[in-house]
Amino acid sequence: MSSYYRFFDAMKEGIKLAFEAKKGYIYFRFQKKLSPRGSV
Repeated sequence: MSSYYRFFDAMKEGIKLAFEAKKGYIYFRFQKKLSPRGSV
């Protein structure tokens, strides 16, 4: 039973990490679009 809890906890952590990564990626793309030279 505890393995189930550990699995869900890992999934929750993975989703959180994926969300943060997506946010960072979108922010990076936005910054690149804003800069005139296109290099960040």
